[in-house]
Amino acid sequence: MLNRQVLPAAEDLRDRIRAAADPMSRSLVVRVRPPAGGVAGWLERSVAEVSAPWDGEAGLEGVTRPFQALQAGDVVVAGDDGSLVLAAGVVTEPAQLVREGANFYRAGVRWWTEGLPRVVRPDARWQLFEVCELSRTFVTSLLVKPTSIVHQEVPFDQVVRSIKSAGMRLPEEVVRRYHAALKSRGFVILAGISGTGKTWLAELYARAVGARHIVVPVAPNWTSNEDLLGYLNPLDGVFHATAFTAFLEEAAREHREAQEAGHPSRQYHLVLDEMNLARVEHYFAKFLSTMELRSRSDTGTAAVDLAPGHVAVLPPNLKVVGTVNIDETTHGFADKVYDRAQLIELDSPREALEAHLGDAPHASLLMRAWDAVAAVAPFAFRVVDDITGYIAVCTSLGTPWQDALDDQVLQKILPKVKGNDGRVGDSLARLIDVCGDTLPRSRARAQAMLQDYRDHGFASFF
Repeated sequence: MLNRQVLPAAEDLRDRIRAAADPMSRSLVVRVRPPAGGVAGWLERSVAEVSAPWDGEAGLEGVTRPFQALQAGDVVVAGDDGSLVLAAGVVTEPAQLVREGANFYRAGVRWWTEGLPRVVRPDARWQLFEVCELSRTFVTSLLVKPTSIVHQEVPFDQVVRSIKSAGMRLPEEVVRRYHAALKSRGFVILAGISGTGKTWLAELYARAVGARHIVVPVAPNWTSNEDLLGYLNPLDGVFHATAFTAFLEEAAREHREAQEAGHPSRQYHLVLDEMNLARVEHYFAKFLSTMELRSRSDTGTAAVDLAPGHVAVLPPNLKVVGTVNIDETTHGFADKVYDRAQLIELDSPREALEAHLGDAPHASLLMRAWDAVAAVAPFAFRVVDDITGYIAVCTSLGTPWQDALDDQVLQKILPKVKGNDGRVGDSLARLIDVCGDTLPRSRARAQAMLQDYRDHGFASFF
């Protein structure tokens, strides 16, 4: 755990970053590539991290040296492999070596996200290294406020075309329901089995309408409002924001500036991914009540108390989307949540999956496997895409697609067939017939699972 200093106030961050752009400044400015999961975790924990070599590994130490050299007051820029800057911040604690399963350096950072993400012309070494020093001119260009853009409403038919062109096979009626629910209520729950494209739909729609969006993964250990909204440290009096609250404040700022300029404000879509991994009533209660107050407000806004002395405005341009999987690992919702949301269920109809597979050689056999297990272990687009990708790799290695599909039924489908449901035995028997002599390994495992089901009334892959 980092022993944090008192962090600079939010209004002071821009000045500190601007000071680093001064040619006479001794501050170090370093770009760091965020992890594959995005920058949200760094923003929430007020850190930046880079991989470090294990003892005896050569060649990596020099790559991470600029990050190791960071001291309090230096500047860190988080940017992807392209030219997109996601956040910038001031170092509050120097980089330290951490060994927690992985081996990495961690520095404390007070992040600044005003006007970000945005595209800024990168330095020459930007794409070559995970860590690289940045020029003063880059910092100057980052601080220049982009030209104000008036955001106009995108026609619905254009939204539909945009989602379709991205490769998502979804009935227009579902897109219409989602579109109308966001506009009328502003809080939508997308439900369905894993892999139906709930988060994908939320992201594609946000891009189609020109909305800023962020995906915040919900953790099973969230038990209070502070996990979502942030908390006030009683020892140093510093409020520790989360990615959620940083995004909320950015949406409120955009709405305020758009009102002052007399034009519509840009939409902000906040996606709570796997919302019911934790009990919604525990971590979402305060925000849920504020959304209800907003719906009844004459101004379309409401204030949410983040912590003593810290209040944020919930503006009308902020839309909230929750994705939920309904299975044994998740919690149910109370009626008060359903009352305040629009619930849309996404399924994976056979026709859509079949169209998604197209004329792939394994399409017919895979759909027969889907027919066999759909009653007890349905799978959707994500699994289909994983299977197709695996088969493509195997065939490039000279492996027949039948052998690769045998691997995938064994590795991706059979582990989902489990439990004491009366339909499990029938599903396994049908799958055995589908496998026949073409998928011998899957057939043998399904036969063993069926025998266990007949002997003990319960089926399990393990």
